[in-house]
Amino acid sequence: FLAALRSTDELVAIKVLDISALEEDELHALVANEAGLLRRVSHPRVVRLRRTMRDEQSFWFEFDALRGGDCYREDWQRFLLPDDQDGE
Repeated sequence: FLAALRSTDELVAIKVLDISALEEDELHALVANEAGLLRRVSHPRVVRLRRTMRDEQSFWFEFDALRGGDCYREDWQRFLLPDDQDGE
């Protein structure tokens, strides 16, 4: 989701994980792993994790918002192997 901070009107991206079906141990491992990795990474192609939030049904990740479209759609082709190197 794209959202604006009330205090500054700054745009942020929100990722929401539905945690209602997860056990507490699964939830802790999932969120701790993802948040831990994102907090340690500093790279121009990785969006910065700003903060995390939780309620009873969801876990929320707040990221810097990117402008200009979907990164996945623009960058995924550079990771494809040529047809003669696809592992067959």
